[in-house]
Amino acid sequence: MEKEFLSRTYRFGINGNEPFMLRRKVWPYLLGLVNWTQDFEQLKNTYRAKYYNDVVEWEKMEKIVRERDQEAFVAARLRYHTCNAESNVSFQGPSLSNEVFEESSELPIGQKDNEEEDLMSKFSANLHRIEKDVERCDRSSAYFAKKENLQKLKTVMCTYVWRNLNEGYTQGMCDLAAPLLVILDDEFTYPEVFRVWEVIWAASSLVTTHFHLFFALAMIIAYRHIIIDNRMDFTDVIKFYNEMAERHNVEELLDSARSLLQRLQAIIMELEPVKN
Repeated sequence: MEKEFLSRTYRFGINGNEPFMLRRKVWPYLLGLVNWTQDFEQLKNTYRAKYYNDVVEWEKMEKIVRERDQEAFVAARLRYHTCNAESNVSFQGPSLSNEVFEESSELPIGQKDNEEEDLMSKFSANLHRIEKDVERCDRSSAYFAKKENLQKLKTVMCTYVWRNLNEGYTQGMCDLAAPLLVILDDEFTYPEVFRVWEVIWAASSLVTTHFHLFFALAMIIAYRHIIIDNRMDFTDVIKFYNEMAERHNVEELLDSARSLLQRLQAIIMELEPVKN
């Protein structure tokens, strides 16, 4: 049953009268969140409780980060006004403004140990990256035009970072998380993105974990004449594909990617007897 489902998804994606409801049921299995012998509905409450517990924990840290940001802002303004005032008068001896600067630049660590301070520093840096990226999220989508949905996206990303602080946040992660959040909220958008993802996930369990590379190659082949004729360099190619966003024929590209993979498999099979 599992192999048949993966095979159908790899070839046709997830279809039906209510594909979005079906996606909510099967994506946890495609993503490897649960294995095929488990009932996700029975585990859902456990996952939900852990998620909200983590949110409570990092929100405590966020509160401290906000307080420190405010203190740093006030200190910076004080230094600015102090320096401006002193630049208009002559003085002798050590600079008072330098003393203020040096004192206020030190973080109020107090009795906190280095490990806790390191945790705070990592979370603070990632929090600021996430907030910048969330603000740049796809506003052309009606879903993310709403502030409350941007907040949901931020909460998801902060929870991920809280669980994976050593890996941290990388620019663009919001773009990957956004469609996942949308499907969980029953929003009918990103259908072509969903289709590509599902095929890639199914391929990972069925044929190769590198199907995304074949899809990327299919995209290059589809527009190779334009790229060659216009003598595009790397920057031109990136700009071209950005401008082509949402204009691709996804079904043709997926068919091409599957065909490219089959051709490589055929070549490998032909070479196997030679090796032996």
